[in-house]
Order: sequence, then C-alpha cells, then structure tokens
Amino acid sequence: MKDNFDEDYNKMKDILKEGKFKLNNPNFEETLMSRIVLEKNYKVGIRNLIKRALVCLIIGFILSISLVLLFLFNKMEFNNFYNLSSVICLFVLGIVGILLTDNFLKLLHNYNIS
Repeated sequence: MKDNFDEDYNKMKDILKEGKFKLNNPNFEETLMSRIVLEKNYKVGIRNLIKRALVCLIIGFILSISLVLLFLFNKMEFNNFYNLSSVICLFVLGIVGILLTDNFLKLLHNYNIS
C-alpha cells in the first residue's frame, strides 16, 4: 500500500513539474492589483453618485408634493377639477417616489463595498 502511495506521489510530482510555465507578462501582478484598485474606486464613485441622486430625488419629490399641497389648500377656489387633479398628482407623485426610491436603494445595495 505504501508503494502505491509513493508511486502516485511521484507521478503527481512529475506532472506538477511539467506543468510549470512562465507568464509572458512580467508585470502581471502589478497590473492585476492596479485593476482591482481601479474597480474598487469605480464602485465607490458610483455609490457616491447614486447617493447624491437619491438625495436629489427625495428633495424634488418633497418639494413637488409640498407645492401641490400649497396650491390645493390655498384659499383660492378655482373649481373642483383643480382639486381633483391636485389629488391625482399627489397620488402619482407618491407612488412614483416610492418606486424610484426603492429602485435606488436596491441599486445602492448592489454596489455595497465591504
């Protein structure tokens, strides 16, 4: 049994000796590490841009909803169609805001850097 193990070990040793090769690119490790650093910096940059876009989106929705509410509860009575269109606009802004915010948060989760 020990002879079989020694023969297998020698065969594997010979195969591994034959399998050694030299890379054509002598700076392979440096190139690989620089690409890894560039990819990490790219992900950090994208994550920061997504955060800024999310903040601007939320501020825009808050401002637009407050503007519609200001016109809706203003003492000037135009007609019922204006009130109905304001409520519909508020509903659409709320739904679109929730959906876009959820998509932004999922996108941020995809670019999570540990």
